[in-house]
This record gives sequence, C-alpha cells and structure tokens, in this order.
Amino acid sequence: MAWYDANSTGGKLRQKHSLVSGESIGPSGLAAGELALQAADGRLVYKNASGVLAGFPGSTDIHAIVSLTQAAYDALTPDANTLYVIT
Repeated sequence: MAWYDANSTGGKLRQKHSLVSGESIGPSGLAAGELALQAADGRLVYKNASGVLAGFPGSTDIHAIVSLTQAAYDALTPDANTLYVIT
C-alpha cells in the first residue's frame, strides 16, 4: 500500500470547513482524499477512493452525539441524525 506525502508528491493537503450547525458537504464538494471539518457539530468528513463520503463520528448520517439523562431524552423530540447516549 502506498502512502503519499503531500510535500514529496507536489500536492497539498486540502481541508474545507463549515461553522454552520447541520450544514453538510455533498459528494461533489470533495475530491478523493480531501477532508471537510464541520466544526459546529464536531464532524470530520472525507471522500474515500471509491468516491463515497465517510466521516467521523460514524456514518455521514450522524451529525451529532449528545450525552444526556433518560429524563432529558424523554422530554425532547429526537433528531434522526443525532446519536443519543443515555447516562
């Protein structure tokens, strides 16, 4: 497997970012190997070699991870794009 050093290949590490909560980047917004930081929601997204967006945390469908009590969870309307951790 080959790893590429941006300095030795003449390339540059390209990073894109958004500071708007819930905003996402589409597949055409990144080239393979580029990174996008969604800072408001704490997500890092990249495009893999197959051209598919993937990200951290987890799937590109999860936009936030929230830790809360059972009572707090019961009092809200859950968001399908949020992973809730009951503590």
